[in-house]
Amino acid sequence: MAQVMAQQDAPPLALQGTWEGTVNGNRYVEQWTCTNDACDGSASAYRGDTVHQTEIMRIMEFAGHWHLLVWMGNGPAVAFTRTFANDTTWTFENREHDFPQRISYTVSGDALDAYIAGPGETEEMIFDFNLKRVE
Repeated sequence: MAQVMAQQDAPPLALQGTWEGTVNGNRYVEQWTCTNDACDGSASAYRGDTVHQTEIMRIMEFAGHWHLLVWMGNGPAVAFTRTFANDTTWTFENREHDFPQRISYTVSGDALDAYIAGPGETEEMIFDFNLKRVE
């Protein structure tokens, strides 16, 4: 059973800012703006100087649960429900989605360590995002 800490009834305000790192050898940037009600984010993956992929994200409470909504390109939103939270980490899951099925964010000072995970052909695939605050 997943553990959800009672004190985590507000959005993860530590996500606020611009985070940058290298993912699969390419520049990757996430930007988050947080209030006491929600966090709105965007992510851009680059190939060289060209944006290769973008997504829009929102962390919000709805119907008594915290959700991460993700829009890839022009597609519909995919909703993930928070399954774990403590002072530094929030994890969201959607077992019905093909990939990823789990998204997690851990903020420690100026470091944002995130991962996405889900089923692969023979075992679970995990992709790490180790980002540093740049703004």
